[in-house]
Amino acid sequence: MNLKFPPGFLIGSGSSGLPFEKAWDFSGIQGNILNSSTPTQLRVENCSYSVNFTSPPYCKLQEDVKLIKTVGFDTYRIFVSWARILPNGYPDVIDREGLNYYNILIDELLKYNIEPIVTVYDWDHPKKLEEMGGWLNERMAYYFSDYARLVYKEFGDRVKIFTTMNRPRVFCALKYQYKFFGQQDNFMNLNHYTCTHHMLKAHALAYHAYNREFRRKQQGIVGMNVACSNFYSKNINDHVSSDIGFEFSCGHLLHPIFGSEGDYSPVLKRKVALRSKTLGHGKSKLPAFSKEWIQHIKGSADYLGLSHYASFLVEQLPFSQTRDWPNDEGLNYTVDPGWPSAANSTFKVVPKGFGDVLRKIRDKYNNPPVYVLENGVSDDGRLSDDWKINHLHSFLREMLVAINRDGCNVRVYTIWSFFDGLESSFGYR
Repeated sequence: MNLKFPPGFLIGSGSSGLPFEKAWDFSGIQGNILNSSTPTQLRVENCSYSVNFTSPPYCKLQEDVKLIKTVGFDTYRIFVSWARILPNGYPDVIDREGLNYYNILIDELLKYNIEPIVTVYDWDHPKKLEEMGGWLNERMAYYFSDYARLVYKEFGDRVKIFTTMNRPRVFCALKYQYKFFGQQDNFMNLNHYTCTHHMLKAHALAYHAYNREFRRKQQGIVGMNVACSNFYSKNINDHVSSDIGFEFSCGHLLHPIFGSEGDYSPVLKRKVALRSKTLGHGKSKLPAFSKEWIQHIKGSADYLGLSHYASFLVEQLPFSQTRDWPNDEGLNYTVDPGWPSAANSTFKVVPKGFGDVLRKIRDKYNNPPVYVLENGVSDDGRLSDDWKINHLHSFLREMLVAINRDGCNVRVYTIWSFFDGLESSFGYR
């Protein structure tokens, strides 16, 4: 009984813009922060990096949707490229050819009774907005809200599930902590908090715009996708480290939206403030929300979008060495050598960690509807898929036990990804 799917449960897959879509030199696109970057700037290990060598759904749309249907998926997650439909970033110049591509894709999916899930933003805003400061500029939240309103207006008559943003904290960390996008900055550890802060505001503005202008007629739902790893304390008597890891990984975004009191979690605020003081900052590196913003962000999601790939072992670093900590949370991250590794060795395959994340979300955030929008394991290109099938089966089994035995409110499961594509700094390996 624990392994039965609930009525109405959706299983699907997806693909996003840069790693898959191709055709970045088509129509009116004038460059976004990803396709305008060089291989050196993006620090991709595979030097043959090019966004025009990806799987080309832009050019093979009908063929791809038939494949999606053949597999038997109920839903398919697509990402709208900001630069493809608003090349200047603003709604005063709309690229109708770009809009038409997504309209045809949505109509084709519906023709086969495949529910489209549309993600409004996946890290590729127009280059012109980046030149104005990108997500370090608070105005970006309002530019994003205008863009989201256009997406709702154009697609909302057929699309009933919107995701405002894809893994904002991961994007901000890659850009401002790890310089993955070639960003050169002397204030990286300040800026990744500012970036996430402004993206939370942007999400809330876009959510409330849907409520005001579109919900009554379109009857859809809006959420955000958040990356949540799972953490196990390395030491058996340590009952704190795993929660600290969760608050920095997931709670950074989830607590302001789903937390009973809103705002950043007390753990996050306390830890960042402590390290900021130790490093000589006059105030915390974590920006503060006004009371108005706390209320505006709180509750601004109809579902919790979840991206889960990995689990880690964590242990606290010595308090006496606070200044030398490699991170604000003061944790050392390792893995159990017995955990199997995916082709991307950063991710260890720990199905139980998936179930434990779902149970933590249930307990911490009053069991919201969870849409698993990314889960899976990377492979090395082998054609015999028993290895991947076994791992996916293990993840699904854990999810179903969490649903049926433990009462977790999961409604969608999305395998990542439908195509092979560009994978972070690993290129096409």
